[in-house]
Amino acid sequence: ALPILITTTRSHADWIVTEAVNSCEPTDIIKVGGAGHKVLLLIEGKVHAYVFASKGCKKWDTCAPEAVLHAIGGHLTDLMGKPILYHEKVPRKNAGGVLATLQNHQWYVDKIPQNIKSNFSSDSPSEAMVRLRQQAKVAACSVPCGDSSNKEGSSVDPPVW
Repeated sequence: ALPILITTTRSHADWIVTEAVNSCEPTDIIKVGGAGHKVLLLIEGKVHAYVFASKGCKKWDTCAPEAVLHAIGGHLTDLMGKPILYHEKVPRKNAGGVLATLQNHQWYVDKIPQNIKSNFSSDSPSEAMVRLRQQAKVAACSVPCGDSSNKEGSSVDPPVW
């Protein structure tokens, strides 16, 4: 069998974190501090997944690492595979936990047991995000990339509902 290397928290583990990590069948677990550090391990190819079944991680911990990971084709979601959203009314805590991968993201999402997932909740889109999503379905985006006048907030990956 191929090795499965998982990174998770160094200092905030409890039974839920441990059970979620173990459900992904790791051959080794690398415990380090900082969400950015864990994503860097993914980018460097030193681990296959970052699994954190806790509500302790905040939006400011994941926002920049998610952007970098996304730029190279990776995914950072909550434990249910839903996007972590960044808008002015979203709770600051990542109430859905954190799951990040470069490959096989859905495999890891599917491995997290429902009894773990039931302790977490996905972010809800703002009304402005819903309107933008509906507009995007009707026509191609007319706002050029990098247009700073669009301050409605978004996720690195636009959510799909």
